Amino acid sequence: MKKVFISYAREDCKVARKLYDDLKAAGTEPWMDEENLLVGQKWKDGVRKAISESDYFLALISSTAVEKKGYFQSELNKALKELEEMPPDEIYILPVRIDECVPKHEMLQDLHWADLFPSYESGLRKILMTIGHTRKTTQPAAEVPGSSERVKKPDDKKVRQGDTIIINAGGDVNFAKDRAEASIVKDSKNSRPPAKLRLFSG
Repeated sequence: MKKVFISYAREDCKVARKLYDDLKAAGTEPWMDEENLLVGQKWKDGVRKAISESDYFLALISSTAVEKKGYFQSELNKALKELEEMPPDEIYILPVRIDECVPKHEMLQDLHWADLFPSYESGLRKILMTIGHTRKTTQPAAEVPGSSERVKKPDDKKVRQGDTIIINAGGDVNFAKDRAEASIVKDSKNSRPPAKLRLFSG
């Protein structure tokens, strides 16, 4: 599970929290001070440790953040030092803008940005694509018991009494008389001979 440190200015906390929730729902492990720092923990040590252990440093950039002195700039400087020690083709810092602003750090200007405006969803998709995750928007496909292979849903035709089901070697399923159709992904390890099943009434 990819760890993503979220750095933001306090004025942008609402956007940071939404991003935190969406990244978590997508299967990543986001880190945000308001969510992950423990009561009584030395927060400076906690932040420093979280940055060093993260796979990605997400810098939430706004007009406020680029002009403000404080913890956001401090965290960003730590991340830039981490980036300097990495191979030139490695992606670590994810600059994400929430409004029309220009980062002042020269190293950030060399990186491709993601924008959460005018479309938040479009920006989020770009972030998840970089991290290697996708949002879970659909139910998983049905599975054959005891297997992880997908099953293609049959057409709306009904299987009737007297139909013949032909199961070929490799697991292909077909219904005679063109009254129903179905198929499952072929199992290359299945060496059983073809079998025929005839449906009878109970």
